[in-house]
Amino acid sequence: MTAPSTTNIHIFTDIFAKIDQLLQTFVNDTSAKAIAAITPIVATCLAIWLIWHAYNVMMGHSRMPVADLIKQCLLWSIVIGVALTVGNYQSGIGDIVRTLPNDAAASLIAAGSPNDNQLGAVLDKTADIGIDKAKQFWNQPTGTLDFSKAIILGAAGIGILLSTLILCIAGFFMLTLATVTISFLAALGPFFIAALMFDSTRNFFWSWLSNVAYWVIFLVMFSLMVTFVVSVYQFYANAITMDDIGYSWLSALFACNVVAVFGMVFFFHIPRFASGLTGGSGHTTLGAVGGFIRTVVATVVAMKTLGISGAAGAAAQGSRGAASVAASTSAPPRDYNRGRAA
Repeated sequence: MTAPSTTNIHIFTDIFAKIDQLLQTFVNDTSAKAIAAITPIVATCLAIWLIWHAYNVMMGHSRMPVADLIKQCLLWSIVIGVALTVGNYQSGIGDIVRTLPNDAAASLIAAGSPNDNQLGAVLDKTADIGIDKAKQFWNQPTGTLDFSKAIILGAAGIGILLSTLILCIAGFFMLTLATVTISFLAALGPFFIAALMFDSTRNFFWSWLSNVAYWVIFLVMFSLMVTFVVSVYQFYANAITMDDIGYSWLSALFACNVVAVFGMVFFFHIPRFASGLTGGSGHTTLGAVGGFIRTVVATVVAMKTLGISGAAGAAAQGSRGAASVAASTSAPPRDYNRGRAA
């Protein structure tokens, strides 16, 4: 009969709850700053476009049908109302993007998981079972001079702990990676939604939407895989009993280690499956990590880039002007070239 677990670990539940709280604050603050930074730029571009269109209409050069102009104005009103309004974006877009993967995964995970199907509680239960089984191995009585049995039981306890650690750490790493990345994409959303206003920048929005879809599918698939692998692992871990005099528990212990290794390998192949469904960039785990790093860098640099882009553009234009002046003054006169050709 399997002894009840007495460890009662809830480390992963607490960590995920704290991460979710921090990410919610981060998304709200960053999206508000992004909206404040992008609003003047969008207003300026919109004013320039309207002035240019009015000039073309007055000169008789505009061929845009009235229906297309109405559609364009309707699109602008939707974008401005959603992307450039803090309350509307945070409640209508930001929270949906950030919580959609977890909500979708929770609705697909089989009933009966602890703590309302929270993956942190699933990992906590796995760690709880692994530590409890290791204690059973180490607390098993041995003879005074039975060193071989003591070594076997000690190694078995270490083995069950290592397999539990591999499974829990791999699951925690990939879940945290996906959760943080999808939150960073939600924080940068106003920039990409504002890009819908003009044809030349519209591809940025579709690229952002493709990345959001990739990470949503990735997190849903990974949540399902974690639940499945952990349930198999818990089945074999609970099958380890110390009631026998022999070593019949060795087969269950070996199965636990096989399931842990299989789960870790399969976890790192899920990005390839998600990429095949969405056409995303994370074909491998390294690609997914690379996408995460690029998203973090873009989030950190985005605000600073807006401040220095004007100065950089002016400097670049000044350098081009200086180069053109230098080229014109250093070129030989046209008459001189004709004289030498003659």
